[in-house]
Amino acid sequence: MPFDRHRGTALWVLLILGAALPVWAVSQTAAPEIGDPLPEIALPMPDNPQQAHYLGLDPLNADRFDLTAIAADLVVVEIFSMYCPHCQREAPKVNTLYEALQKRPEAAPRIRLLGIGVGNSPMEVDVFRKTYDIAFPLFSDGDFTIHKQLREVRTPFFLAFRPGDPPPHKLQLAHLGPIDGVDAFVDRLDAIAREQTP
Repeated sequence: MPFDRHRGTALWVLLILGAALPVWAVSQTAAPEIGDPLPEIALPMPDNPQQAHYLGLDPLNADRFDLTAIAADLVVVEIFSMYCPHCQREAPKVNTLYEALQKRPEAAPRIRLLGIGVGNSPMEVDVFRKTYDIAFPLFSDGDFTIHKQLREVRTPFFLAFRPGDPPPHKLQLAHLGPIDGVDAFVDRLDAIAREQTP
């Protein structure tokens, strides 16, 4: 069969574009699943005292903190990227999720939400925060360290764990993609937060 120069050129273009895709667009490993151990993730203490207080942290005590140190019955983490179009479209809905969690009765389990921007510098995370008016804490994973710990999962990805569980803390939620309905998602989180570790 004779070589088709146009088809050959198109193939090379596709190969180059595929190689240029960001790691959050293509994941060659399975995403984390419920029951998987939570990796040891340390983050910088928020500069904003209100956000540190929201997470139940003392900003005067340390310059970094472990995820499991957050004072909550359940911690929800969104893995995002400012360059991910799905994350951009999902941002208003995640803001609604945060607001819904804030309006729950005081007697309800304490659920805290934060985001980690994979491959995003602190400046890029700040641009994402300001663009979508995000009130909950966001953190940078500029060198993809956390992303690699989470098997280079695609975005947006939501995970949740109970800090009060004995180590190793296991994932109680592993949700890839958009949230279908905020109210149903809140109910799901509330049920997870109320569960007891066997």
